[in-house]
Amino acid sequence: MFCLECGRKIEDGETACANCGMTVEEIQERVAAAQEKVTYAETVGPDSTTKLPPVPERVYRDKDGNIINPEEAIETNIVDKSKGDDLPVVGKEEDPYITMPMPKVVTDDGQVVKGQSAEARTFVQAPQKKKGLSARTKAILTLVVLFAVIAIAAAIANSAGLLDNSEVLETETTEEVATEESADEATNDEQLRMTNILKELSDNYQTLGNYRGQVGSVVSNFNNYYIASDKTKRQQYADECSALIKSISDSKAQLIEEMNELGLAEENPYFETYDDINELYELLITRLSVIKECWDVSLASADPKAEAEAILAPLAKDLNKGKSVSIGDFDTLYPQVPFPELSF
Repeated sequence: MFCLECGRKIEDGETACANCGMTVEEIQERVAAAQEKVTYAETVGPDSTTKLPPVPERVYRDKDGNIINPEEAIETNIVDKSKGDDLPVVGKEEDPYITMPMPKVVTDDGQVVKGQSAEARTFVQAPQKKKGLSARTKAILTLVVLFAVIAIAAAIANSAGLLDNSEVLETETTEEVATEESADEATNDEQLRMTNILKELSDNYQTLGNYRGQVGSVVSNFNNYYIASDKTKRQQYADECSALIKSISDSKAQLIEEMNELGLAEENPYFETYDDINELYELLITRLSVIKECWDVSLASADPKAEAEAILAPLAKDLNKGKSVSIGDFDTLYPQVPFPELSF
């Protein structure tokens, strides 16, 4: 047997062409399906030559070697027989798509029995039929269609109210999800509120540390200038004391307002922190208020040196053994202010 693809001889026992890979099964199918019509110029004898092996569709060519399509009708009536071997050229209107002369005539077993023939031969090979679906593929498609029909029927039944139980379950599930979402939202709101409370208290705590340093500067300026003859200087430092009192009082009032807005109650874990910070504000205001009273006496005196004792008299409200009670309490309480950590 010879390969229809490349022409190589296939030995007995081989299942495919070793050159191009075309299988013996495919060759046999094409040989069985092929229909051919061969016109011979001469034959050696009826027992020597029977037919030519079918030629693959792709190797059909005209006399110039151009590939032709054997499935198209051949209009032999337009062939000019008087021209002999001068066949029409592919591409011209009179071209009947006649194949080129066969170079050899062979038997079924591939033996050459005649040389080249000058007479043109026409081969007609039926087109290969498309293979239908296999039984397995048909069975799979049947199952797919069956499952699709069942799914559609279930969907229709559900929409018609035949699956009320699932609808009730879906409603209950929706309500449970909504309840959980509400609980999560409430928890998130509480976390945000507590976070805001902690932030405000922390900011005020840091602010108190800054105020403590400013109070020390105000007290130092008072000690240095409360009996100075330059009243302008005394007025300047007295004004600084008043301005600091106002600033601290405003911060304290703002903290109270913010805690009211955030709903801080006594049972809140941060309430003790808030209470201590409020007390720290009060201790600084107490110290500055005493200094302000002293400045008022100093500014009212024409001779502060002569009235030094009267100027310092208000300090007695905040002194114990020569030290400020309010500042001592502040310095003790400040590092002890609690900031508990919360877990949700």
